[in-house]
Amino acid sequence: TEAARVANAWAELFVKQANEIYGTSSTEQLRTFEIQLQQARAELETSEQALINFQASNHVSILKNQLNSYSATQVDYMTVQQNITFTIQSIQVLRNQLAEQPGENPVSLADQLTVLLLQLKAFNTQADSPVQLQIGDAASFSGKSIDEQMILLDELASSLKFLFSDIDTRLVGIKTQILATQKQLQEAQAAEERMIRDRDVAQETYLTLARKTEEVRISAQSTTSDAVRLASQASVPERPTAPRKTVNTAIAGMLGLILSISGVFAIEWWRGETEPIAEQEIREET
Repeated sequence: TEAARVANAWAELFVKQANEIYGTSSTEQLRTFEIQLQQARAELETSEQALINFQASNHVSILKNQLNSYSATQVDYMTVQQNITFTIQSIQVLRNQLAEQPGENPVSLADQLTVLLLQLKAFNTQADSPVQLQIGDAASFSGKSIDEQMILLDELASSLKFLFSDIDTRLVGIKTQILATQKQLQEAQAAEERMIRDRDVAQETYLTLARKTEEVRISAQSTTSDAVRLASQASVPERPTAPRKTVNTAIAGMLGLILSISGVFAIEWWRGETEPIAEQEIREET
C-alpha cells in the first residue's frame, strides 16, 4: 500500500512538472497572438493610410511627362542645329563658286535659284511649318551682281550662326531642367517604392499572424490541452508474487557457464604470454 501511494505521488508530480515545462496553455497562446494581431493590424492600417496620403500628392506621372517633354524639345533643338550646319556648309560652297567669277557680272538663273532655295531652307529651320514657293518665269527675278549675292549669302550665314548660338544657350537650359527633373522623379519613385514595400511587409505580417491565431484558436477549443497526462494510477496488488525458483536457477546456471568459459580463456591467454618469456630466459642462460 505504501509503495503504491509513493508511486502515484511521484507520477502526479512528474505530470505537473512536465506540463509546466513542455505544455503551454492554448488560452495563453491565443491571448498573446491576438495582441500581436491587433498590433499588426494597426501597423498595416498606418502604412496603407501613409501610401494613400502620398498618392494624393504623387508627382511621378507629372514628372515623367515633363521629362519626356524636355527630352523631345532637346531632340528638336539638336535637329535644328544639324540642319543649320548643313545649310551653312551649302552656303559656303555656293559662295566659293561665285567668288571664282567677276564680281560685277550678273548672277546666272541657276545660281539665283540656288540662293533662293538656301534662303528658304534657312527660313524653314526656324518656322513651325515648312514654306513652299511657286516660281513663274525667269523674268520675274531681278538681276543682281555676284558681289550683291555674296553679300546676301554672308548675311544669311551670319544669321544662321546667331541662331545656332541661341539654340546652344537653350540647350544648356534644357539640360539643367532635364537633370533637375530626373532627380525629382527618382526621389518621388524611391518614396513611392518605400511606402509600397512597407505596406507589403505589414500586410504579410498581418496575414501570417492571422493564420497562426486561427490555428491556436482551433487548438484552444480542444479538451486535451495538457502535453502530458496520467493514464492510470498504481494499484495495490491483491496477492504477493511468489519467487520463481526454476527461472532463477536457469539464469544462475547460464551466468555460471559464462563465467567458467571466460575463466578458461583467461588462463589460456596468460599461459600463452608467459611461455615465450621462459623460453627466452633459458636461451640467455645457455
